[in-house]
Amino acid sequence: MQGWLGRALVVIAQVAILSAIALGSEWLSRRLALPLPGNVVGALLLLALLSVGAVRLSWVERGGDFLLRHLSLFFVPAAVGVLRHRATLRASIVELTIVIVSTTAVALLSTGLVAERLARGERRGAPDDEAGS
Repeated sequence: MQGWLGRALVVIAQVAILSAIALGSEWLSRRLALPLPGNVVGALLLLALLSVGAVRLSWVERGGDFLLRHLSLFFVPAAVGVLRHRATLRASIVELTIVIVSTTAVALLSTGLVAERLARGERRGAPDDEAGS
């Protein structure tokens, strides 16, 4: 199965594995009344399964890539929901704008600082080019 059908079946199987983990973690979160939402529990569970080798990256990589490539489609229902509640949102537009702008700024700033720190750490840990000569 080297053709497009084989590749499609692999992606479908991998998305099914990821979906099973997501559904199982959602159930687990509700059943145990965890203070974390199911999607966070699922991400942690997938990380744990990958770390201990219970799930290999090759078992979920193509399916995960497929889902990430089409991530924007998952926002369509949310956008429709927002449009359906325009009147409610209009009453809180100032507060929502402040929250959106401030949290976006915090996310950008923290991401930039972490990326900068990681880049500095890599440069410090890199072997000196002239030392090997």
